Order: sequence, then structure tokens, then C-alpha cells
Amino acid sequence: MSKSFLLYLPVALTNESVVGGQVTAARGIYEFINKRGFSYDLVDSVGTSGSGVVVRRVITLTRIFRLFFLSLICSYRSSLFFYSTIFGLALRFVPALLVRAKGGHAAVFFRNSSVMRASELKIKIVRVLLSPYATLFVQGSRLESFFVQKGFGKERVMVVPNWLTPGLSLNAKVTKAEETRPLQILFTGQITDAKGIFELIEAIGKIEDRTKMFLTIIGDGDAKDKCIDYCIEQDINNINILDPIPHDLLMRKLKDYDVLVLPSHSEGFPNSVLEAMASGLAVIVTDVGEIKDSVINNYNGFLVPLRSPPAIGASIKQYMHDRSLLVEHSENAMRTVRERHGWEKNCQRVCDRLLIE
Repeated sequence: MSKSFLLYLPVALTNESVVGGQVTAARGIYEFINKRGFSYDLVDSVGTSGSGVVVRRVITLTRIFRLFFLSLICSYRSSLFFYSTIFGLALRFVPALLVRAKGGHAAVFFRNSSVMRASELKIKIVRVLLSPYATLFVQGSRLESFFVQKGFGKERVMVVPNWLTPGLSLNAKVTKAEETRPLQILFTGQITDAKGIFELIEAIGKIEDRTKMFLTIIGDGDAKDKCIDYCIEQDINNINILDPIPHDLLMRKLKDYDVLVLPSHSEGFPNSVLEAMASGLAVIVTDVGEIKDSVINNYNGFLVPLRSPPAIGASIKQYMHDRSLLVEHSENAMRTVRERHGWEKNCQRVCDRLLIE
């Protein structure tokens, strides 16, 4: 019996509390396929936190064995796997090869841009490991250009932007140009050096009139205590660092803020940026990953250079002193999400490509 799809995705069916860009994307595809009534087999690849190393490896190998077994005994019109690491590609190589050998359309969706930092030797390995895949899905033009430059045919690479959680209800913020209250700034996510948290705090600390803005940091990470100590040492008293909160509560609270700042050193396309834009927040982000395809400088936010507190501070001050610009960017942010990041539209594009005759 032939089925439409073989899926190896981090859907996290047994743990609804797991969030993140990969899980959101996987759940979106999974729900879309169910909604359309396609037949499929799913191997849920979500990580197993809280277990020992041996247990995690056994679980991973069990899943890979099931993926191998299904690809060996069944026939599929297409398969879709998510890329996370080169090692992951190696584990999925044989199942993808089997799907392709039986006439199916094997595809891999790159959910981060780490491959762009790989050495030439690793790129050669990746080229072999990607040989079974007829389609390489990517989230934006930067990774598309990378693959084309590395000799992958342009017809083989397809850009499909990220999407919001299906059915997610966001209360769009109403921003007024004449508001005089302090600008409410938000950072949410892992509190680590790689997320640019220290550049952000330094930028806040160097703004002269700090009474006109307030930064809330929501999250956890290995740099959290250091951030708290730094704020105390530098007498920066307009920053509040909070513990993580449930995702649904965070979505409801987004409307309480004006601007999301995420000066990461590396990203694919972070869901936090997409969710903030959908809720009417302007964004200040670094030009990494596929962000530049959706965040257009001085249209729906600001793109700032890596590791540049002065640029972050300058962008914040523009919103502090020009609330009409904030209103304009807020409206444009929501427009961008509606036009580019629709769940059903983008999942339909994925399925159309997978089921192409």
C-alpha cells in the first residue's frame, strides 16, 4: 500500500509544552496534512530532554530504526525530513535513498543556517548526503543563494517562509503616535551571549534619558545571573529580568510592548520575531539568517550590525523620540506577516511541491 507522506519531524505530540521554531513549523505541516486528509506515517523526532545520555541515544536510534523500517517496507509518494545537523543528515540518508529508489519525492527542510558555516570538507560530505533529495526547502533567499553557489541547481531549491502556529490568536497592538508613556521594549528567549543580550543591555545603559523607555527580558540561560550582576554594577535600573512564562501567556502579553529587540549572532528565522510582528510590534534585529527577507530596514523595524550596541541604541532612540514612526512600523509589521507568513498558504506550497507528478 502506498501512502502520501513519510514524515520525520519534531512535532512533539507527547509534549505539547515544547516550543520553538522547528516544533512550530513541524506542527504546522502535520496539522495541514491532517486537515487535508492525506495518508502518512510519522516518526516524531523531538528531542528527549531530562533523560540520561544513554537513554536519549537509545530513543534516537529507535526512531531512526523505525524510519528505516518504514522506508524499507512501505512506498510513499514523498518524504519530508527536517535538517538540524550534518549528523542528522547521515542518519536519514538511507531512508531518503530508499524513498527515492521507489520513485518517491524525497525532500529536506533546512530549519537553520548552520550549514553555511561548514568547512569545504563538510560541504562535500553534505553534497553526498543530500544526493537522494529532489527538493531542498529553505526559509529565505540567503540560504537559497548559498546552495546555488555551491553547485546545487536552482530548480532544486525552494524558498518557503516560516509560519505562525496554526490557529494562534494574537491581539494586535494599537499604538498611538501621541503616546508619552515610556517605550516598552521586550527581549524573549535564551539569555545567552549568542543572542546578543550583552550588546542590548550595554545599549540600554548608554542611553541618556532612560526614563523614556523600559526593557523587559523574559527567559533563562547561562548568562542570566551575569546579566543581573551587570545591571546592578552599572546602576541600570530600567531593566526587568523575568523567568520564562508559558508560551500562550507570552502571546497574550506581547501587546503590552512596543518593540522586540533580538540582536542574535546567528539565527534561521526566529519565531519570536514573527510572533512579535504579527502582534504589531516593531522589531530591532541583526541581519542574520533569513531575517532580512521579512524585516526591511526602516519599514517594519531596524536591521542592525552584529555586536553593535551603538546601532541598537540609535534604533531604540528613534522610536523613543518619534512615535509616529513606531506606529508606521507596527502596521507594516502586521502587513508583512499577513502577506508573507500565512500558515495554510506556505504549507500548501510545501505539499504541492512534494506531491508533484
